[in-house]
Amino acid sequence: MSGSLQQALQVIPGLQVDAERMRVNLESTQGLVLAEAVSIALARRIGRDAAHHLIEHCCRRAVEQGAHLRQVLGENLQVSEQLSSDELDRLLDPAHYLGQARLWVERAVAEHTRISR
Repeated sequence: MSGSLQQALQVIPGLQVDAERMRVNLESTQGLVLAEAVSIALARRIGRDAAHHLIEHCCRRAVEQGAHLRQVLGENLQVSEQLSSDELDRLLDPAHYLGQARLWVERAVAEHTRISR
């Protein structure tokens, strides 16, 4: 068993999840941590490069204005032509977005399987 896996197995039993603190931490990013979810949804409609540039622009505006990304996206005509208000709300809800978590879990399971043989 790898050293990293051994350390993880020692830490996990004592792990305590503070869901409220996690929510506060996510919200402190003003929605920026979920920009990837919006970019992926937009890419399906306007193409990857266009979506990337549009979201990058909106993120910059949000930071400059000290505004939540949801507000900036909702005010952007290009975004609102492609995504409804409900879609934006869902995309910017951390409960609906796991990002690359599935890939990380699959890699970890594959590595564990490989080294356990």
